[in-house]
Amino acid sequence: MHSSLTRAQNVFGFFTTVAFVVAALVAASDYFAARDPSADVKVGTVQVYVLPLLFPFPSPLSTQHRRGLRSQSSLGAFCLP
Repeated sequence: MHSSLTRAQNVFGFFTTVAFVVAALVAASDYFAARDPSADVKVGTVQVYVLPLLFPFPSPLSTQHRRGLRSQSSLGAFCLP
């Protein structure tokens, strides 16, 4: 007699084998499909939206940043005074 654990392991092994065989058949069927893809891409008007940061950093070109007069907020992000 087999225990319940042995029976569960055998069922799991059987279903794993069936899943592997089905996956192998699906992968093998890819070789029989036609390989002539085609596409047509048309680019229209493109709009880009820039959202401001929640905690903005100073611009590296700002005069206060270059002079070292920046202050640090309580959250650790650098911002202009």
